[in-house]
Amino acid sequence: MVSPCYLSETPNYLDIMIKSIQRERCSYAMCLPSMLKALIDRKNTLPNDWPLKAIMLTGQPISALFSSAVGTVCSTLFVGYASTESLPISGKVVTSPEEYQAFSAGYVMKGVEVKVVDDEGHPVSKGTRGEIYARSATLFLNYFNDPEKTMKSKTESGWYKTDDVGYLTETGELFVEGRKSDMIISGGLNVTPSIIESLLKTFPAVDDVAVVPVSHPSLFQVVCACVVPTVGSGLTEEVLHTFCKEKHVDKAGRFTVLPTYYIFLHKFPRTNTGKIDKKSLEREAKLRFGVNSP
Repeated sequence: MVSPCYLSETPNYLDIMIKSIQRERCSYAMCLPSMLKALIDRKNTLPNDWPLKAIMLTGQPISALFSSAVGTVCSTLFVGYASTESLPISGKVVTSPEEYQAFSAGYVMKGVEVKVVDDEGHPVSKGTRGEIYARSATLFLNYFNDPEKTMKSKTESGWYKTDDVGYLTETGELFVEGRKSDMIISGGLNVTPSIIESLLKTFPAVDDVAVVPVSHPSLFQVVCACVVPTVGSGLTEEVLHTFCKEKHVDKAGRFTVLPTYYIFLHKFPRTNTGKIDKKSLEREAKLRFGVNSP
């Protein structure tokens, strides 16, 4: 079963999806992370004869939270990394929660080349973050009637610049942490939104979260966490910020800063493909806190 992206905007979409899976006896589903999160939250109420065996998950960096679907919502989780321009790049089969590390996109597919480069396009060492480049026989030729965009997105030797930030391990496992263009620059530090989002999502009263930048007069940008609390949780900014300070751990080469601002919403705006509309959230943060906030 492949659920349409717009279904997530329907008020009772989860009930519709569960009933459809049950009625059609679906054994395999491909869904967005937001849909899987909703299923995980309902794991204790799923029917005893729940038929779903495997789920394919893609569309955004995958935090460790989603591995809890294995053994509850499904028996196997397929984690993949792909794009319209390149088709599948990497993937991994997860059969137990312990097998999965946050932001892993698995191993590079046969016939696909991947390298991680610095800002000048030079390859970096294993374990070092940089932009992910991909090359394969299935790579797109060009953007329709847009040679300028094509030139910016591909190198002369045929590498596609994914605009995704990540790293390769010594064993060849690819980790994807987020968009390079989404990177927040705060006090000279590069902050990856998905790392902060992954931390905040572990708080029980947080249903969903998206991190966006807010302009700052001296730091250039600071972090704003947009949060959808679980219904009836009574979550406050003070409680969430205290949690962040207690749980926050810096990792070498993956420095993260804490949110300066918080926005609480009933639901997130979404794009036509069902993803969180971060541009809309960024505009909301700018409207609330302004470019000259101290």
